[in-house]
Amino acid sequence: MIVFTDMVGIGLIIPVMPDLLAELGALDLGSAAAIGGWLVFAYTAAQLVAAPLLGWLSDRVGRKQVIVVALVGLMLDYLVMYFAASLLVLFIGRIVAGACGATFPIATAYMADISRPENRTANFGLIEAAAGIGLIAGPAIGGAASMLDARAPFLVAALLIGMNIACVLVFLEGRPAETPTGAGRDAETPLRLRPLLAVGSVFLLAELAIQALPATWAYFVMLAFGWSAVDTGLSIAAYGICSAIAQIFILPFAAKRIGNKATVAAGLAAGAGAFALLAIASQPWAVAVGLAVGAAGTIAFPALKAMASREAPDEAQGRVQGLLAGATSLAILAGSVAMTQVFAAFTPADRTIFFPGAPFVLASIVFIVALLLLLFGAGQSMSKPGRSR
Repeated sequence: MIVFTDMVGIGLIIPVMPDLLAELGALDLGSAAAIGGWLVFAYTAAQLVAAPLLGWLSDRVGRKQVIVVALVGLMLDYLVMYFAASLLVLFIGRIVAGACGATFPIATAYMADISRPENRTANFGLIEAAAGIGLIAGPAIGGAASMLDARAPFLVAALLIGMNIACVLVFLEGRPAETPTGAGRDAETPLRLRPLLAVGSVFLLAELAIQALPATWAYFVMLAFGWSAVDTGLSIAAYGICSAIAQIFILPFAAKRIGNKATVAAGLAAGAGAFALLAIASQPWAVAVGLAVGAAGTIAFPALKAMASREAPDEAQGRVQGLLAGATSLAILAGSVAMTQVFAAFTPADRTIFFPGAPFVLASIVFIVALLLLLFGAGQSMSKPGRSR
């Protein structure tokens, strides 16, 4: 519920950004989009730096303390952005929001603290599902709040974060830093760098590949199928719902029956096939199938996090999950640029080869490379199935 509320707060402000940027000086929709892109860059870059740092800090002083401080900073930041009178203040606000909002890896590390090894993958899937549903619900709530005022969603976000802080204070136990329950057990468990590097590389490639969807989807369906903004929004919502269903129902079954490595392999293969289908889709049914299969393939991500978690002692869970969150931010920065540039290169009207699906072909190839690395690289470095902490 804490992760869900946090993600709702992020999604709330998406619908009002064009109006807010226009109010602060953007001349037209094109300049607003350009400024909005830099705001996303600033937010993601801040998370890239902050996520590993907050993860490490949570290992040292405790998950609960770091989450509370970060959420208080985030709540105050939303209030500052509500009163923002210039683009400079808005940019500073987004940087602070990115840094203070990097609590996802801490929540994942906390889940690792309280989960048995055999249940960890399924519990990581619950966090992914909560985050996905929150990102779907956020824009809807933000759009409703914006009917009152373009800045109203910032107040709603601050209120939700305040409720989040109350939940943390009341319901979260103050471990692991305040209780040495894992210290004795894991004192002799080293941080296995080679398998962590291997699984981290697979994770980075998979995150890089999946950026083709958020970066180019709206442009792709508009150009290839003539979809409206409403159609695009509904398709994204459907993808998010299917992904949440996969995390809640398919992931636990797969992890228990075939193990994490095979679950990741199935997810990567599904992603490669889904994106290849989307690249050549000419009918709505093919788009629907591609999105559904791609959503099912997202089970690879929590399974990868569980693989990484298994190779780290309790006192390093925050660092490991923070580094994975940093890899996600890096993939967003690099993937957004790469996929949009590929789309732009293959869609000019005067180009001999007109192929809007080119970014999805590239994504499919990257998924295949990640799969091969898993099978012949990371898979050979990871612990044997019988080994568990």
